[in-house]
Amino acid sequence: MDQKMKNVLGLVLGVTVIGTLLAYFLSVESIDLAGIVFIGIVPLLLVLGATYLIWNRVKAVKAGLPAEDELSKKAVVKAGYYGFFAAIYGALGVMFYNSFTEHELLWPVLDADRTAEAIILISAIVFMASALWMTFRGEVQ
Repeated sequence: MDQKMKNVLGLVLGVTVIGTLLAYFLSVESIDLAGIVFIGIVPLLLVLGATYLIWNRVKAVKAGLPAEDELSKKAVVKAGYYGFFAAIYGALGVMFYNSFTEHELLWPVLDADRTAEAIILISAIVFMASALWMTFRGEVQ
């Protein structure tokens, strides 16, 4: 696929996610704090981070450079590695959290929907943060 087409599809996907979030928040009558965090703030930050990465690719294509160089490819692969381990250890952490708070003494137990959301968001946050960190630092060893 052409690099320009990939960039356009990435930007369209980001706008679609933001539009869907806005439509959801306008249609729901009441929402709690956990819903705002899980459904609103974190995905919005992830979309903004992805938009920044795509914007850098667009600038590179406009300048006549390749959209991805070896450093950015290594950064994405290493960020995926970190995101994968964050998903595994995040699932273990959520499992232990649910087992230790089953009596709801301090915090409520996460139900199945919130557990899946937490695991996905943990891995996505780690992936995006490490991809941005390695892109800014330029160190991928």
